[in-house]
Amino acid sequence: MYIWNGIKIYIEGKNLEFISAIKKFFHASYIRLPGEKHDIIFSVYNMQEDMLPVINKKARLIRSRSILIENELNLKIYEHDEQFWYLYQDIAGIWIDCKNNKIVLSLGDKPFSFPYYNILIFFLYPLGMLLENLGYFRVHASCVDIGDRAVLFTGQSGSGKSTAAFASAVNGGTIISDDITFLEKTDDSYKVHAITNLVKLHSDTINRFFPKLLGHSSLKSNEGEMYFEAKDINNKEPENSILDAIIILERTNKKDSSFKKIHPSKVIPHLFPSSIQANNRFTHRKFILLSDLLNDIQCYHACFGTDMSDFYKKITDSLNRETL
Repeated sequence: MYIWNGIKIYIEGKNLEFISAIKKFFHASYIRLPGEKHDIIFSVYNMQEDMLPVINKKARLIRSRSILIENELNLKIYEHDEQFWYLYQDIAGIWIDCKNNKIVLSLGDKPFSFPYYNILIFFLYPLGMLLENLGYFRVHASCVDIGDRAVLFTGQSGSGKSTAAFASAVNGGTIISDDITFLEKTDDSYKVHAITNLVKLHSDTINRFFPKLLGHSSLKSNEGEMYFEAKDINNKEPENSILDAIIILERTNKKDSSFKKIHPSKVIPHLFPSSIQANNRFTHRKFILLSDLLNDIQCYHACFGTDMSDFYKKITDSLNRETL
């Protein structure tokens, strides 16, 4: 049994190798509570066990796409009556029951050679869908604690979200989450949460900007990404989980960075498309949350330069000029 922000997640099944690997990467507390009532059931089986629920005859194909993770992989997604089937060719199948908060994973033998990819794609992503059912909504953004203020970094792919998070951590801030952040609306504030204890950066970026990190223990993917435990990058634990600002990043080749306050509407093209999925029964609730978020939280545009210390200083200066 795992506890994530008070949510009880029960994991069962015969794929013991995969279940054991979850503990390495899932940012949650593992406890033994036999018979305890759970909020989510996640069942993990080997493909030869044939435990994946059959696709309902009335289910419709809502998405078919090729994704590139180590190799090109075809994914088909079917939906019927708040149930979803994610079929990854002949290497994995996932059934998600949004009514009853259940997931069944049918997995082949180590689909990806890099172990974290297996947990990310086949555990953390589907689990995140049910967490939205329980009021925790995903956004494609990194999050840091800067001067006791939680800040989201968003932007187009390649804009430097992870780089900005690392730049903050090595200059006095703290990484809360990398790439995927969960938001929870509580009264008039928005709490930020991480689902994994890993943060990543490409080895070329580390060599260029953060060479001291090369001495840290890390996992290295065959695609050049280096994954670290957040606690090894941070100098302290995050002190604040209440969101205060959203920053759109735009990478530049200039040395110095610059910041300016912007209208919240400018955040929509960056934050919304990657965070709201069509055909999801929680789309309306998530749209309302993000709309409220943009009305309540200060938004900035940052031209992200190559001087990491200057970038962090400009962030803190910009935030300190505002009463957030």
